[in-house]
Amino acid sequence: MQLKSHSLLAILTLLTLVSCGKKADGTADEITSGATVFGPDDRIALNAQTKIERAIGQLKGKYPSSEKAQYSSCSATVLSGDYLITAAHCVLNNKGERPTELYFYPQIKGNVTYPHGRYRATDIYYPAKYQANQKTLKDFEYDMAIIKVDKNGNGNALEDKVTGLGLDALLVMDQGTPGASSTMGYPGDKPASVPFKQASCSHTIYNKLQFKTDCDIFRGQSGSSFFHTDPKTKVTSLIGIVVAETSEYNVIARMTDTRLQIIESIINENFSPNGNSGERWNHESLSRADQISILVHNKCKNEILVAYSVMKSDGTWMTEGFFSIRTGQTMQVAQTQNGTYYLSSMFKTSKQAVIQGKEKIAIPGSGSHFFERFNKGSYGDALHTVSQCDG
Repeated sequence: MQLKSHSLLAILTLLTLVSCGKKADGTADEITSGATVFGPDDRIALNAQTKIERAIGQLKGKYPSSEKAQYSSCSATVLSGDYLITAAHCVLNNKGERPTELYFYPQIKGNVTYPHGRYRATDIYYPAKYQANQKTLKDFEYDMAIIKVDKNGNGNALEDKVTGLGLDALLVMDQGTPGASSTMGYPGDKPASVPFKQASCSHTIYNKLQFKTDCDIFRGQSGSSFFHTDPKTKVTSLIGIVVAETSEYNVIARMTDTRLQIIESIINENFSPNGNSGERWNHESLSRADQISILVHNKCKNEILVAYSVMKSDGTWMTEGFFSIRTGQTMQVAQTQNGTYYLSSMFKTSKQAVIQGKEKIAIPGSGSHFFERFNKGSYGDALHTVSQCDG
């Protein structure tokens, strides 16, 4: 079969630092069509009903060469404990840069609902033969990675919130099977950050490290797990990772015996870069950005308005608001390198205060309001949950 075209399946998502008058949620680059959806579109939205569905999440990363508000978006799956599986090009961009920010959002839905928070990537593992700037389909043979994540902003470990698939779910498959394949992830042609599943598709052997599949896959699904369901036992296993698209079929990096052994050693924390002669993998630790990310989660039934005041890198203060946070929504409202910051919040309809302190600060265009002062002694996420819901 002649290869007509190929591309990475990552999409770029423009995330705006929200302020008064701006959209609260990020928006993806507009995509109108794609050759990777074959025939009628029979993908279905997921509702986190099964163990596999609950293990699916979205990766969002930022790189040194990224524009200020530009993030890459991929899919990933919780394997075990604090470890995820995804594609290598989801942890290294096409310039070979390591991310300055990389977060995993398990079960995120609609770009605003993080039921379990977000988890910062601390370590990445990937094949030493992986080439960052892929030019041919063969370059995607080594496009697989494992990520280790830190605790979320509430101090919860990922394994306390999400049950991974487990090593037993990994399967080395040496044959194609019609109608028994599926994949789950976050396609860029669907509503932002909404997970979808494509089932009852087929795969065939492309080479010793890749499958071909007719599963419908779109940009943003890079790193999605590729599954096989045994027709007799009905057991579903992870047999590869979504890595690339062509105009005639989509491409999967296969699980192999060597990769299975390496992944097992990573999760069991006895990995050695020179421990497997069949395929060597690299291990790199990611540095934490020297900043505090301020997030607000609205647990109330009523919409709230939020304003913030933070110190900028030049030592001056920036105050913005009010902007809306809907019911169930979690929003990153600001970032700062200073451990002291201020928040003010009220219910949108009643104007009853939700977060209010003794500091009176002027908001451009909105007059002066009372803010509560907060202090955080370390970099990372500062999550504020609004749960007093009498307004």
